[in-house]
Amino acid sequence: MGFEGRGAKLYDAFLASKVLPNAWEEWSSYRRQVTDYLIENSAPMASLAIFGAGQCNDLDLGRLLDHFSQVTLLDMDERAMREGLEKYGISFQKEDGEMPSRLNMLPVNFTGICAEDLTAFADALLQSKDTENPYGAFYGAEEVLARIYDKTREYKPALLQKQFDYTAALGVHSQLGNAPAWLLDVAGDGFRQQERERLFRRIERESALMAVRLNQYILSATRKKAFLGYEICRAVLEDGIWYAVPDSYVSGAWQAAEDIRRLASCGSILFNNYYDIVWPFCAAANKAYHIRIMEAETVSGAGERLFCPG
Repeated sequence: MGFEGRGAKLYDAFLASKVLPNAWEEWSSYRRQVTDYLIENSAPMASLAIFGAGQCNDLDLGRLLDHFSQVTLLDMDERAMREGLEKYGISFQKEDGEMPSRLNMLPVNFTGICAEDLTAFADALLQSKDTENPYGAFYGAEEVLARIYDKTREYKPALLQKQFDYTAALGVHSQLGNAPAWLLDVAGDGFRQQERERLFRRIERESALMAVRLNQYILSATRKKAFLGYEICRAVLEDGIWYAVPDSYVSGAWQAAEDIRRLASCGSILFNNYYDIVWPFCAAANKAYHIRIMEAETVSGAGERLFCPG
């Protein structure tokens, strides 16, 4: 099999790793609590957009449709959103091909990175195992990664033209740049340790920038308030009590949370309230996260201050 075919296969393995088959059941209490919080802290009969909606495992779509006048799901994975709607017995299309008037589903790529980009990176990584010069293979992968990140810096999603009364994004920011890290972890054993670490640092840096840009996109699309849920750190269960794991911050999520504080300090938004909860991410892998949902209220006339320098 050629490099291109192997890279596509590796990328498919990454996509498969993102599927948590028991999430709907395991997140039931978390989903109820988070949905309660959104409903209790928002006005009824307003519009809501859910960024990174996926299969709607972390928010109760049925209850949200009872509370809000219109709900819009935003995610680059259209199939996942359709599967989420099926859980509620909601048909994603009417007979005329249109969505129900109170429910919208918009496929949106938040970063501009596509499957072809990540497959090319996987190809370059895999080539390192078939060359006598690991430095050459490494620099080839680094060049592909640099082109990907140049692309993300120029990209502006179409959602910037849309606005909603309320917006929500839970556990999305940390996922934006995790594909290159996963691919490097799995296929980068042809690199020397120093080279791997340098690539990982570049990925972490760029992932943080993408997370901050997503903050800007969400806030620009928000009329009243954004509910932004960030994984502050890992969590472990001991004697029936959840404890935060020291020094386990989640790249992308942590920087995005700090960005909210920064925007509040320069007067771009109001940030006066937050809600902490444990997200039981994957019981089989013993993974859970301490989530902080930060309420960011938009300020009338703030305009470009959403993009104020750090």
